[in-house]
Amino acid sequence: MTELYPMDQSLTIELSLAETLVLSDCLDRLTRQESLTSLIDKPEQIALWSLDCALEKINPIIFDAD
Repeated sequence: MTELYPMDQSLTIELSLAETLVLSDCLDRLTRQESLTSLIDKPEQIALWSLDCALEKINPIIFDAD
């Protein structure tokens, strides 16, 4: 099979800070559920963790003291 795009290529997605906060919270809850491990495989789980980490890293509201 011919690879059309390099799999390590980056992708940019634009979200508002509010969307980032909501999505990060949702991903955090999902990845903590024991039942999720029966629904997704390891590469999908790692991708969700990576997305959650990226969202947390760029959103200043998540670690705001208020």
